Amino acid sequence: MKTAIICYIILINLIAFLMMGIDKRSARKHRYRIPVKVLLFTALIGGSIGTLLGMYLFRHKTRKLLFVVGVPLFLILQLALVILLFRANKERIGSPSTTVMQELDLIKKLDDNTISAYI
Repeated sequence: MKTAIICYIILINLIAFLMMGIDKRSARKHRYRIPVKVLLFTALIGGSIGTLLGMYLFRHKTRKLLFVVGVPLFLILQLALVILLFRANKERIGSPSTTVMQELDLIKKLDDNTISAYI
């Protein structure tokens, strides 16, 4: 599960970065542009880092208030969500050492009859 999430984050940020570069190139050549809604949506669903890197590397959309304020805001919200999820997961599971100690205590409390029944 963690691997899938990491792969998704890498892929969506790569796509967002490439979209910013493609849109900048299209703007210079007066060709079809990627809609602003698509660029912002890609940032919103996890591609905020790629969008930010693309904005400043390609010097694209850096004068648009919606991008200058919106994309960093998306990044802050995404980081807050990740922190909340990790904290909730840690509280649910506890630390690994605590879990191991609890399991060892349970093993110590087993009596001979219980152990014989499982063997």
